[in-house]
Amino acid sequence: MKITELEKKDEIVDEFLTKLVRKFHKYSLKHINNIKKEINIYDLPFIGREKQMQTLLAPSFNDLCIAVMAEVPIKNRGKQRWIDYWCKYKNSKNKISDFSIEIKHEYINVKGFFGNKTLLREQTLNSWSEGQKQLDSLKSGAKDFWLNNSMAKKYRILLIILPIFEGSEKNPPKFSYENTVLNKSHLELIYNEFNSKNLKKMNWACLISLSDPIFDDYMKFQNGSFEKYYGVFFGATVIENN
Repeated sequence: MKITELEKKDEIVDEFLTKLVRKFHKYSLKHINNIKKEINIYDLPFIGREKQMQTLLAPSFNDLCIAVMAEVPIKNRGKQRWIDYWCKYKNSKNKISDFSIEIKHEYINVKGFFGNKTLLREQTLNSWSEGQKQLDSLKSGAKDFWLNNSMAKKYRILLIILPIFEGSEKNPPKFSYENTVLNKSHLELIYNEFNSKNLKKMNWACLISLSDPIFDDYMKFQNGSFEKYYGVFFGATVIENN
């Protein structure tokens, strides 16, 4: 595994998000190895939709945080809604922070890096835009939930997780970019395309390059199609909740 970071929001946030990505990778490998060993199937746990990300995020948050809750109910302008995750985190310098986190999950086709396809789909941008609205709506409700702990820094985070793949409908599958190893230049292209849109800026990002031998395989689906995965992009908008 290689993790490449692009932005450092601040010391506390950077440490938290970087550790979260490392834990995400750890639990991904555990799943992949165990499924391969037990039933000889190559299965990637991070390619499902947003709700499936709980498989990896919940144990990761529990490892990192003093306390964590999922689907936390809050009131916003008189309406009931839920925060995906709330975490209380103590960093390596014993500073405590509270994070209110919304998660989004979409996909990037690796062909977009080579000029054959749009890098960010309209659906991805719509999901990011929706998440920004949710982030704004958290401001007052999150304050109520945080129990007025004046000693803890408080943050709202929108985190999008984007597996990067290539599809094939041939059998056996043929992947045009199978030798691609994602690096900082690919990270910058995704980050810059997000921030070129008329949306609230992404201010933290990193990329896991799936270059380990275990990822040389590909996913097989019941409809006869195949997918190979090259990496996972993580991008966040982080706002301190003053």
